[in-house]
Amino acid sequence: MKSIVFLLELFIYVQCEITYIEVKYPLKGEHSPPNAIWPHPQQINASNELLYIRPHAIIIHSNIQTCDIITKAIQRYEPIFFPPKLSMRDPPSGVNNILQNLTLNIRGNPQCEQYIQHDSNEAYTLTINLQMAIVEASSVWGLLRGLETFSQLIYINEQNYVVINNSVTIIDSPRFQHRGVMLDTARHFLPVPIIKKNLDAMAYNKLNVFHWHIVDDQSFPFESITFPDLSRAGAFSPYHVYTPADVIDVIEHARLRGIRVIPEIDTPGHTYSWGKSMPQLITVCWANGKPYQAIYGTQGEMEIFNPIEPRVYSTMDSLLREVKSRFPSNYIHLGMDEVYDRCWLSNPNITQWMIVNNISSARGLHAYYADKILDITRNINVVPIVWQDVWDEKVQLPPDTIIQVWKDTSDSSAFDGWASYLNQAANEGYNVILSSPWYINYISYGKYNTNTSVMNLEFFKYYEIEPLRQFTGSEEAKKRILGGEACLWAEFVDGTNLLPRFWPKASAVAERLWSAASVNNSEDAQFRLDVHRCRLLRRGIPAQPILNGYCGNYELGMPESMINDPAFNYETSTTISSTTISTQSSTDSPFGTTGIFNGERSPPNAVWPHPQQINASNELLYIRPHAIMIHSNIQTCDIITKAIQRYEPIFFPPKLSMRDPPSGVNNILQNLTLNIRDNPQCEQYIQHDSNETYTLTINLQMAIVEASSVWGLLRGLETFSQLIYINEQNYVVINNSVTIIDSPRFQHRGVMLDTARHFLPVPIIKKNLDAMAYNKLNVFHWHIVDDQSFPFESITFPDLSRAGAFSPYHVYTPADVIDVIEHARLRGIRVIPEIDTPGHTYSWGKSMPQLITVCWANGKPYQAIYGTQGEMEIFNPIEPRVYSTMDSLLREVKSRFPSNYIHLGMDEVYDRCWLSNPNITQWMIVNNISSARGLHAYYADKILDITRNINVVPIVWQDVWDEKVQLPPDTIIQVWKDTSDSSAFDGWASYLNQAANEGYNVILSSPWYINYISYGKYNTNTSVMNLEFFKYYEIEPLRQFTGSEEAKKRILGGEACLWAEFVDGTNLLPRFWPKASAVAERLWSAASVNNSEDAQFRLDVHRCRLLRRGIPAQPILTGYCGNYELGMPESMINDPAFNYETSTTINSTTISTQSSTTSYLSNSAPSIIVSISANLIIIMGITLTAFSF
Repeated sequence: MKSIVFLLELFIYVQCEITYIEVKYPLKGEHSPPNAIWPHPQQINASNELLYIRPHAIIIHSNIQTCDIITKAIQRYEPIFFPPKLSMRDPPSGVNNILQNLTLNIRGNPQCEQYIQHDSNEAYTLTINLQMAIVEASSVWGLLRGLETFSQLIYINEQNYVVINNSVTIIDSPRFQHRGVMLDTARHFLPVPIIKKNLDAMAYNKLNVFHWHIVDDQSFPFESITFPDLSRAGAFSPYHVYTPADVIDVIEHARLRGIRVIPEIDTPGHTYSWGKSMPQLITVCWANGKPYQAIYGTQGEMEIFNPIEPRVYSTMDSLLREVKSRFPSNYIHLGMDEVYDRCWLSNPNITQWMIVNNISSARGLHAYYADKILDITRNINVVPIVWQDVWDEKVQLPPDTIIQVWKDTSDSSAFDGWASYLNQAANEGYNVILSSPWYINYISYGKYNTNTSVMNLEFFKYYEIEPLRQFTGSEEAKKRILGGEACLWAEFVDGTNLLPRFWPKASAVAERLWSAASVNNSEDAQFRLDVHRCRLLRRGIPAQPILNGYCGNYELGMPESMINDPAFNYETSTTISSTTISTQSSTDSPFGTTGIFNGERSPPNAVWPHPQQINASNELLYIRPHAIMIHSNIQTCDIITKAIQRYEPIFFPPKLSMRDPPSGVNNILQNLTLNIRDNPQCEQYIQHDSNETYTLTINLQMAIVEASSVWGLLRGLETFSQLIYINEQNYVVINNSVTIIDSPRFQHRGVMLDTARHFLPVPIIKKNLDAMAYNKLNVFHWHIVDDQSFPFESITFPDLSRAGAFSPYHVYTPADVIDVIEHARLRGIRVIPEIDTPGHTYSWGKSMPQLITVCWANGKPYQAIYGTQGEMEIFNPIEPRVYSTMDSLLREVKSRFPSNYIHLGMDEVYDRCWLSNPNITQWMIVNNISSARGLHAYYADKILDITRNINVVPIVWQDVWDEKVQLPPDTIIQVWKDTSDSSAFDGWASYLNQAANEGYNVILSSPWYINYISYGKYNTNTSVMNLEFFKYYEIEPLRQFTGSEEAKKRILGGEACLWAEFVDGTNLLPRFWPKASAVAERLWSAASVNNSEDAQFRLDVHRCRLLRRGIPAQPILTGYCGNYELGMPESMINDPAFNYETSTTINSTTISTQSSTTSYLSNSAPSIIVSISANLIIIMGITLTAFSF
């Protein structure tokens, strides 16, 4: 028997590191090695001895000749074995323990099967011994699973050697045959590159079924050859379709990874999109004696098939035959869920037919429909899968029908528990798939408690499901539990957030379906899953974090990130376009939504946040692309010059098609003037009291922004940019006759990011600053250090970050800090650093243990009590070196951050640690301090003395004020507590009232903790359909304010906060935006701008605008934006105009001797002309008298 030899030779040299996970608290469970396998094998024995592997030079043999599945798998795994960008060394000279060969061997008669089947054998064995690795299986599918396991055993150690365990024996097979993922591509379109990346992630988790929920009410993106009008009329746009070539591409991508693709054509409900081209198939719903009546929550006006219409069945027969011919799997999911039968019963034609045909109920009507569709599947020899609803209604289903269980008491009190459905269906003889507990779209903040877990996470509510835990049927019935699926419904999911939202949560489901039932220790699993999450990152999957800590220098936004590496990216692959696309424009036309909403739909240039006053005609002016003349009366001001440079690709987005105005028209906007009134000044930094007021007028083919400061000009320029859009004919247009008078309601409009629980790379921070500017936010509150890490590289105390940062890569060098501040300065954003003490200081103790209190318990020092104290995590308030260190560090921070404000933290002090320490309690007696509150007051007084001495305005979390510490009059109190957090807290409004009436300036954050995520639906008294996003929008800071007008002025504004327990560069931007936009409007616009039903449409337009500007903001309504969504051909998420990952940063070693000042152009410099592009000209220093206004 001949063998095939693959010799892979390629050499890449960049720096690398191994994965280490650090967590603050003493979690139960075993920490995992960096090559922990996921999902866990059935049997594994491995020694701790290691073999070296020579990079890019392992010889791979196979006894199955010319099998494309194996050949292409080996090609795929080469960059997985030896990741691009990571440095790998040859084994040390003279060593013999080098793995030379990997053999992939099919036992018996080797066959290269074309497609994996429902009963394919995926079992394999993997042995490593005598410098050889052998994967053996009975099929190519087993070889694929074994190859994946082999790839996970390889890692790069601290010395940059590629290593693998020696003496390994693994015997492995899946527990369940059906291990699936369901994606909904109808509520939001998922571009093919995103689907293919998700298929990659499935293969890395040994999942084997892609259930493609391809059409639904919202859209019909499946391009049928038989019925092309279904997608022409029913898809969101001609771009939002899956062409025959796309379907082939997805199926082939899946085939090569051992994944079946099962399409779902869901009927008779969920068919609104069909009616756009085939209204004859759809039931007309009636109400109050009238046809075409929609009742939200019960029916749409036309959204369900008409079961008495013969053309329904002829259409379905033809379409299902086509689907069978195009999908190699012999399975079709028929849906049949959530049938709004009241519509059927409201229609007089149907009720009359029911009488004639002796059908007495909607259940009987559903049974009639199901019987006829199931007859079609019998005739074409397809195995049907249905959601459980049709089985619930006692329809007699064919014996081979598979029932997918999705209901549970957690969804509705009308439902039974999923286990009872599983029992009943299997015992009735049906094959069953479980999904109920694995709806990944039901997101929550992340903390999930079990009886045994010290600290567990939301992810493990998926992990701790045991499908057979309550199964009471026979062994034969048990075999009919085929497996399960992790489902992701796409109400609020598209290409921007699918991958980080789905992974690694779906990995928990994967292990539950592959591994033995006895592999169920979630405390151990959380560490293995965190290792696996890092592995996914190395393979280009932006999986979100599940524990505090870090992966490596390949995290998204880091220099060695592989998220967009060509080896793992499909966005640039060539796809065959549909013939319907060629003549379509890449227009900036309004989004599409389905369903019934209150509120006014918005034009594509709706302004966010809403101005104080706006009047605009519906008449339009054309703009010649890249040829608008921009004038300013402030000479050589870098803030304005660079703003105009930034806004050029915003006015005229890269990749989008734009036409010159029609010949002969005169209504063309020629000029934009940026004018500072009175004495023009180029201020260097925005201040807390800077004037951001502006006016914007458009008239007589001229636009004028006027303000009293450069900051007002920036805000006006942003509004002007939002008024521009590209219409359906690809003309760039803007409203004619516009008058806007605008100013912020609150001065402090901030965003707080936590860069300590997870490190946020500078490119991600800068993108977030861009998004802030697009929303007229003006404060970046940088929570830069905490227990988990100390990434701030101090010049005075360099060991704080050397020891306290996650790694040498996870630091903010002096150059990084300058870069962030400068990026913010140019956008009119203040950067306020937070150095949080006396709590949250665990990371300080790694280099300065002398500053930290030793906690005691049971008469012993260094004792941690989860939820109460760590062993050493809080400053020692009686240690003089604490105050000398803080004095020096705060002086350095002041010198490096131009804002004259420093946030001092002072929240969540675990004072039991203080009171547990005998040295502290003895000191308290001597110094007549009787309580922890008094100790906190002592500490706070000494720190606040430092801020007084260095002339810094302190900001504190409210805790220290709660404890009645006498604070300096200019102290700003940040309110974060609320009854929704703890029954021990009052409502945030009472804190706001009290602090302001006591004379303190106050910032509100309590209702705007964006990390408190939920599924998305949020109900109000007036809203027909509202969203989680508007729980932020509907906050009115002064709604319950009872103080004087003077006290009211002390409410400075607020901040949207994002704590980073489960956030890093992979998911920050889609998780934060556009939710934070809701906060931005609340802080900028008038209190009377509060109609959330209208706002949801304006915000959806603004979300599309953010996408065009490279911000991957997640969706808030079903529908679409354009061909520039993430993963689409014209996506700008990674466009150089809006991306900073490749920007050059100054090495920190060159910073230490340099000034941290920035040079600015003098106002007395002569006028200049700057060319931005071929025709965009900025003319500075032009007097406005040249124009007639």
